[in-house]
Amino acid sequence: MAYHRKTKDVDAQFNLDDALSTLAEALTKQADQPNLLGYKPHEKQEEFHKSTSYGRWFLGGNRSGKSVAGTVEDLWWATKRHPYMQIPSHLQIRGRVVGSDFVNGIETTLFPIFKRWVLPSDLIGGSWEESYSKELKTLFFADGSFIEFRSSDQDLVKHAGTSRHFIHFDEEPPQVYFDENLQRLADEKLGRWWITMTPVEGMTWMADTMYEPEKPFPPEILHIVQVIQSDNPYLPKESREKALAFLSDDERRKREEGQFIGRGGKVLSGYSERSHFVLPVGWRPPSDWTIYTSQDHGFRTPAAVGWHAVHPSGRRIVTFHEIYGAGILVKDMANRILRFEEENKLKIFMRTGDPNMKQRSGATGTSILHTYAINGVNIGVEGVPRDESIGIDRMNDYLQIDPMTNEPYWQLTRECPKHNWEFKKLPWKTSFSVKNDRKVSAVEKVQDKDNHAFDECKYFFTFMQDLSTAVETPVAWSKDPYIRGMQIAATVPPDAHNPIQWDTTESFVLDQMIQDDGDYGWSYGD
Repeated sequence: MAYHRKTKDVDAQFNLDDALSTLAEALTKQADQPNLLGYKPHEKQEEFHKSTSYGRWFLGGNRSGKSVAGTVEDLWWATKRHPYMQIPSHLQIRGRVVGSDFVNGIETTLFPIFKRWVLPSDLIGGSWEESYSKELKTLFFADGSFIEFRSSDQDLVKHAGTSRHFIHFDEEPPQVYFDENLQRLADEKLGRWWITMTPVEGMTWMADTMYEPEKPFPPEILHIVQVIQSDNPYLPKESREKALAFLSDDERRKREEGQFIGRGGKVLSGYSERSHFVLPVGWRPPSDWTIYTSQDHGFRTPAAVGWHAVHPSGRRIVTFHEIYGAGILVKDMANRILRFEEENKLKIFMRTGDPNMKQRSGATGTSILHTYAINGVNIGVEGVPRDESIGIDRMNDYLQIDPMTNEPYWQLTRECPKHNWEFKKLPWKTSFSVKNDRKVSAVEKVQDKDNHAFDECKYFFTFMQDLSTAVETPVAWSKDPYIRGMQIAATVPPDAHNPIQWDTTESFVLDQMIQDDGDYGWSYGD
């Protein structure tokens, strides 16, 4: 009997020691890697969690706490333990998380985060293994709620199905996957979506439609929280700096600050909305300024027309009005141009635009230029160079700050929102994939999308003087617009293109089907 009691005492002591050891390990783990109960959001994470918008976008640099915040938000919903919103306790939450791919995006990146933050008591049998179905790719909770996992490398049909209470996109999905998933929220009053991402792919569809849309979304529909690496207080500064040390400036801005940067870089690198898009609606040039118009033609794609005023010195330009839109007939565009100029009593010194407008149609035998001319708008395009770098270089020159005035040489009024929208984001064309960008030389061509106002300005700027040769001393400029134009032209360097000497008399011979370097029978000055 004495021996039996001793064994019992030993077993009891062993069980107590084992329990204390397990408790100590749990407390150490909770201190080093806390679960949901120990989550302490930093300021930007808290802003994300508190938002009541239908859609929330946590946009930021790598390691800024985006995926953790998104995962915690998922778990708060699934367990109905959200501290900032009321989720009915009787609901069995149906959630979905969409990753970039299943192996790397979900299993390698997201699953370790979920396993760290989820409370074992919320899982079936207190175990991830018992709660997660590999076949269904779904994590089931003890109360019947679930979170299913999908990826953008699956067939689109895998993203269909019945309604969900929330959708979490971890990294940016292709637009068709985003659209398909949002339909899963259509019949849920409680339904919400959020996305956590770093914009490593550059200027994507989300940059165009959500980050810098033509018409901003109201705050109850979309709330964007932008976070940078230094906002994460749990990230050591020294480690951050080492990880960023070898990145290019553009790559660093994407990965440290979460900024949308075109993969090839911005074409108008000197453009700043804060410095250039500042003049008020209604600004009109003084009478001694010279006015030009330029345009990029389009019908299925947008057409763009801009009005540019040039100071008598040639050292200041203001783009003060625009017409921009698709589906506008030439005669209607001509009427709009002439009506605006008549209403504002504008005298146009010169019109220029896309040289392709002089090509005739095989069906009608007429050109866009001819159609504009018979509707009262005469456009000269013969001197526009085929080398687009001339206009681009000149545009970037004029975006610089004039040391004499401490203002940019070129500014826009707020009547030109489409110009501003294009200028602040237009990137250089790149290779098809991010991987190839590092293998091939940079392509010196502008991305052929959302570049219509840009092209219109490019044609105009080929006629502006080179600022490096501009005379900074006052000139006795004539008040006569034509003579003043001649004076401006006289200051242009020999390699520039002088429109004043053009003879733009248009001739067309129907029976001569001449095609010379894209001229298709039209000739100027012949």
